[in-house]
Amino acid sequence: MKLLVSMFLFFNISVLYAADGIYFTEKSPLLTIEQAISALEDAAKRRKWTPTRLENNTVEVKLDHQGYKTHLVFSFSGNGIYYTDLTTYDETDYDDDEDAKANWVKQPAPRRWVSKLKRETERHLQKYRSLVPTKQKTSHEEIEAKLRSLKKMFDDQLITESEYQQKKKEIMSRY
Repeated sequence: MKLLVSMFLFFNISVLYAADGIYFTEKSPLLTIEQAISALEDAAKRRKWTPTRLENNTVEVKLDHQGYKTHLVFSFSGNGIYYTDLTTYDETDYDDDEDAKANWVKQPAPRRWVSKLKRETERHLQKYRSLVPTKQKTSHEEIEAKLRSLKKMFDDQLITESEYQQKKKEIMSRY
């Protein structure tokens, strides 16, 4: 039974791993797509990968190492970063022989390489998140002054009661 479960898990993980749009990491909603792309590029360069921007907010990242021609294409959707593991061939014995290229075996990028790139990307995303200004709470005195001003406008009949209530609710939400 354990063997059957192991084979099932291995098959499902392998299929998931080779699929398009593999989840890579989360992109904070506070960051722009441009910042996320920059974080990925910075991480790739740091790990000695070669990043190239493509159209439609996609980034191609390549690494030629130990006989692997690793080629990943990253896309940014919502708050997630996804990648497609494009064909990675082991070219060690094939050189430019066209007949041998037909026998190349499709191999996914080594997981530890992708994991290291992911950790580095998350580190760079955190750096960009720290640069995003946080929403500051309005001080008690500022709230009080705004409410007094709003009340005066209402008393002087410069705004309607519904406008007064709406604006008051808006000011109170900042406190």
